[in-house]
Amino acid sequence: MVERVIHHPVRMLQMLATALALSILVGWVAPVYAQQHDTATISGHVVNGTAGAITPQGLTVVLDVFQAGAQPSQITAKTDTMGHFAFDGALVQDGATYHLTVVYLGIGYTVALSSQDNLSDVRVTVYEATSSLEIVSIRNNVMLVLGADAATRTLTLLETLQVANKGDRVFIPNVAQGSVMDLLRFPLPAGAFDLDVQAELPEGQVLQVDRGVALTTPVPPGEHSILLGYKLPYTGESLDISRVFLKGAGSFRLLMPEKVGAASSRALVDRGVTAIGATNFRLLELANISSGAEVDIILDGLPQPSLAGRIRMALPTRS
Repeated sequence: MVERVIHHPVRMLQMLATALALSILVGWVAPVYAQQHDTATISGHVVNGTAGAITPQGLTVVLDVFQAGAQPSQITAKTDTMGHFAFDGALVQDGATYHLTVVYLGIGYTVALSSQDNLSDVRVTVYEATSSLEIVSIRNNVMLVLGADAATRTLTLLETLQVANKGDRVFIPNVAQGSVMDLLRFPLPAGAFDLDVQAELPEGQVLQVDRGVALTTPVPPGEHSILLGYKLPYTGESLDISRVFLKGAGSFRLLMPEKVGAASSRALVDRGVTAIGATNFRLLELANISSGAEVDIILDGLPQPSLAGRIRMALPTRS
């Protein structure tokens, strides 16, 4: 069982944006003059989105302000008995962005705003918790074969999943029980390696388990995207990647590049060829997949190494 930290794409984009801004500032040779800033009160309420739950009070609200040409600033405030909070004298400038974050039951909730938004009536919604996976479902799942390395007989794949929490409580797995059955799990083909997971979810751990991966991350109400990138070895011209949909799925789509090979299935419906950029893909799909359903998928005509490559692979490696 392998543990990895889930990468958060939003945070990664923020880091890239910050790096780009810094590079521009470093390369700018003209003098930089101080800008005039206005101040205003940024205020709002923390509300409980769980039906019948009490309004949280005494929570810490963190305000991060990001402005061009200035260091990010951070201030905090407390909610009162009605969940109200206020930041008096906050800096306001055109083009600035504001992140308000509240941690409730160990889960962080962030609202991102711009200077054009209404900063006097901000609402941050938090939720009570549940450990029941019944409220979490898979809206859709797309498997994209990106390409093949014939020399090493390796496929590169990317899967996107839309996970939905249709309830009014945040799903928090009970990791103390130590059972992967209580975690959000996704199937992977046997032999998958170089796994990379990115998710629009709070940070958590990725556990590589039998027949797939399990996530320890909480799932707040709403829809969230998850990306699974991995590589897959094959030995002959065909590869069986049949899978069991543990939680079912609203839909499943397989996109196979025609230049890589062919895909077939008794369960999936062949929708013909679709072009993405300059590449033609064979599209197979299935809708309304029930929990525990098994779907057969065979990839054929996979690229093979050249004769010279096969000879090199057959020769013993020098120590």
